[in-house]
Amino acid sequence: MAERVTGQSWETLVRERIFTPLAMKSAATGWPQHLWGHTPGDDGKLIAIDPHGSYQLPDYLAPCGDLQMTTDDLARFLRAHLLAMRGTPAIIPPATAALMHTKRIKGGLGFGVNSIAGFDNVATHSGSADTFITVIAIAAKQNVAVAVSANAAGDAAQHAVGSMLRDLLGRFAEK
Repeated sequence: MAERVTGQSWETLVRERIFTPLAMKSAATGWPQHLWGHTPGDDGKLIAIDPHGSYQLPDYLAPCGDLQMTTDDLARFLRAHLLAMRGTPAIIPPATAALMHTKRIKGGLGFGVNSIAGFDNVATHSGSADTFITVIAIAAKQNVAVAVSANAAGDAAQHAVGSMLRDLLGRFAEK
């Protein structure tokens, strides 16, 4: 829809409206050419996934799954959301952040809204597509945002990053 309204590709919109204003130098769209994800094999050992093989996101999922960045750049993105959620204008106005991070039927707009580590109204998001896994949580009232990533996927990786996310939220939250 945004592409139709602006006449620009989603890649250009993300670059111009998010990556550049936040000085996200590593952020890009598409599969990271220098990295391969891993998935568990039948014997439990990790198997590298060829980024040019059968794994490809369909076009309709690309805007939410074909992004790559360093953890430093992800921290810039999360900080912008945290600031806006706490009422400080950042790349998004506080009113927009409130709209995005308010729970509706299942979650916010692009974010889940959950109770985690004893904190309510925590904005969450995860991405995996059976290769890498990254989970994020923003607890605005506690003034903390956390991201945890693993270069693997599957139940064990998901459990590990979720456990670490809860631990970090509890450790760094303002109480």
